[in-house]
Amino acid sequence: MSFRSAYGLRNLGMLVLALGLVTAACGDDDSAATTAATTATTAAPTTTAAPTTTAAAEPLKIALVLDGVITDLSFIQLIYETTLGVTDSLGLDLTYTERVGPAQAPEAFRGYARDGYDLVFGAGVDYANSALEIASDYPDTFFAMFNGDSSGENVASVVIDQLALGYYAGVIAAMETDKSVVGLVNAIEFESTARIKQGFELGVASVNPDIEVVSVWLGDFEDPVGAKAAAEAMIDQGADVVVNAVNLGAQGVIEACQEAGCHTIGFFSDQGVLFEAEEVYYTSAIANWPAAAEYLINLAIAGDIEGKIYVLDAKDPLYAYLAPFGPDTSDATKVAVEEVMEAYRSGELVLP
Repeated sequence: MSFRSAYGLRNLGMLVLALGLVTAACGDDDSAATTAATTATTAAPTTTAAPTTTAAAEPLKIALVLDGVITDLSFIQLIYETTLGVTDSLGLDLTYTERVGPAQAPEAFRGYARDGYDLVFGAGVDYANSALEIASDYPDTFFAMFNGDSSGENVASVVIDQLALGYYAGVIAAMETDKSVVGLVNAIEFESTARIKQGFELGVASVNPDIEVVSVWLGDFEDPVGAKAAAEAMIDQGADVVVNAVNLGAQGVIEACQEAGCHTIGFFSDQGVLFEAEEVYYTSAIANWPAAAEYLINLAIAGDIEGKIYVLDAKDPLYAYLAPFGPDTSDATKVAVEEVMEAYRSGELVLP
């Protein structure tokens, strides 16, 4: 029996229930009870029951597996908060496990499937392939991956191609550098991050092919110490713009730029605001993962999700855009990159 046929009626009931809860809430603020669960294991990986609105019997059991921490001020935190918001609005419980590395991911997925979870979402490096390893053993569980690149009968992925965002960042860095050297601190090499690097190099070259691009694979999204060391090394090589495509590691790049008087461009979230460091940010190139997460979650909860890769169009400003410009971004740079974005979205600019 397919996921859709097995859970379609129950999903419909949950949606009706959610509408009823919303209607009741509009009439009486005291009609909905909220339960907060705060227990968590202290060992890594850690599993925590997230706070949700209590619902009727037999709701869908939903889990979220994360390779970082839910307080990273970037991709992982955004995915967690979005997933929690959608499930909470439907009166569904969400359980999550954080700090799950690629080697641990298959067992994390198995654990939730053995415990009878209907939907297991994953946000981590190579998680889609990890899910594929074990998915056929648990046909009654659907595995849905954020930023994945694989699919199967009960495995889906959703991606936003970030090459264009890398291109925008490259244009800005090339416009703003005074030393003709720019840097890119990247995390772990896989298709999505490789597209950021490719786009960045193309964007720089589109402004001035003689500008030197210094880049590094840090090997970790959540390592501020390593990211700071990498940024400092780039600054020593002459870089005055150091772009970061990391999560919590952005803190290290920010510190290096603050100490050296250079600037950065972030990815994944409006890092200048979140890290309270607008003075060193030109902007952040944002793939709207909350919107992608909500898209995938709603498909899954409605029973309409399929075993395929969902590719969301980076030409759509809902899914790919720039954060507000920082105070040191020149007017010339703003005009140039806005023209580039318009050209790409209209189809005039074609990127690989």
